[in-house]
Amino acid sequence: MTAYATLTPRPRRAANHGPWSGLRFTIEVPEIPPGVHAKRGVHLIITDPSNHPFESGIFIPINTLGDVSIWGDAIQTSARVSELSRTKRTCLFAWDETKLSRGYLRENCKVHCIQDAMLTHCGCVPHFLFYILDEEKEHLPACNVEGMLCLAKHRDYFNNFLPERPRQAESELRHDEVGIYCDCPDNCKSQNYISKLVISKDAQSPSQLVLDIHYETPHCILYETDIIFGFLDAL
Repeated sequence: MTAYATLTPRPRRAANHGPWSGLRFTIEVPEIPPGVHAKRGVHLIITDPSNHPFESGIFIPINTLGDVSIWGDAIQTSARVSELSRTKRTCLFAWDETKLSRGYLRENCKVHCIQDAMLTHCGCVPHFLFYILDEEKEHLPACNVEGMLCLAKHRDYFNNFLPERPRQAESELRHDEVGIYCDCPDNCKSQNYISKLVISKDAQSPSQLVLDIHYETPHCILYETDIIFGFLDAL
């Protein structure tokens, strides 16, 4: 085991771009159990390793030979932005808050928000979806059959994010809106990955799918945000 770990260090990094320069996966997809209405395939999610897999990703059906090209843009802030207080910033750094036992990331904040909503409405969380630890490192109650039925009953509420909390008076609020309000500012520093799937032909086996995952270009664009002063700020 030691020799193998020495010969194949982790993480692996691509030294080039284009087809055959990244990773190739051959996946054998098992049969769907009776009574389960689902399509055979896999969901491919490419994101920051610290992010909880919040997005649904790309669904890839069986009997597929696919080419997945990846590119991404990085966003960072200037030193002047990091010196601002949280009340003057519209974003958060990783050290500002802790979500899901790690530094702040917007997607993890959303997952934490859903977790709190599930605890409020159903008194439990699905153990196979979330980190079932609270801020005191105690295990949160996992849903039993009754709890799972409660989650299914309120799934429209849990799956709908309302853009921002209304500022109208209580008498003016729309009570027909169903969804969760989450206070999750943007990340001050982030790496955004964009993936594109091209299906070239069928795989060799009808129960398999083969994926060639690689970078599309040898570079990415780095954006930097900074403080902008207007004319009124100089008065």
